[in-house]
Amino acid sequence: VGLAGSRILRHLLPADPPVVGLLDEPLGAPAPHPDRMSLLMVEDRFAGRAAARRALADGARRLVFVGRDDIAASRLRCRGARDVAEKAGVGLDFVPCGMNYGAGRSA
Repeated sequence: VGLAGSRILRHLLPADPPVVGLLDEPLGAPAPHPDRMSLLMVEDRFAGRAAARRALADGARRLVFVGRDDIAASRLRCRGARDVAEKAGVGLDFVPCGMNYGAGRSA
């Protein structure tokens, strides 16, 4: 549910439809209607490491991370990718980009 996820989930009403929340940090308070939601946490730094390892295993000789450095999830994913790149002795370039499909394609 993106950057607004925690706020949306904290204001969930009993009559609202059930939701699935994809969060990058804990909700911070007890869920108001836990029977109406499923919450998934993303380990962003781990995800960045996994993506970088996969790219290197597939033969990449250099990595490019496309994302935003002002969004914690993107910053942590980049940090994870950078961890792997440094350990493997390959370069990683950061390309700033909006967080949507069209922006990624144009980057």
